[in-house]
Amino acid sequence: MKLYCVIKAIEGDSNDFEEIDVSTLPESLRRKAMRDWSKKSYVTDETLEEIYDNQFNK
Repeated sequence: MKLYCVIKAIEGDSNDFEEIDVSTLPESLRRKAMRDWSKKSYVTDETLEEIYDNQFNK
């Protein structure tokens, strides 16, 4: 599973994004993302924020 995080506002005429390979995440975040996906067929905004912070705000 791969996640795509928008890094610039769509309103700003940009569609830049970062691709995140879920296998690179800590186990707890990977499980949380997979749990969201299995229950709702999408990953919640809260989980995406945690993942983004983990990957890009170190």
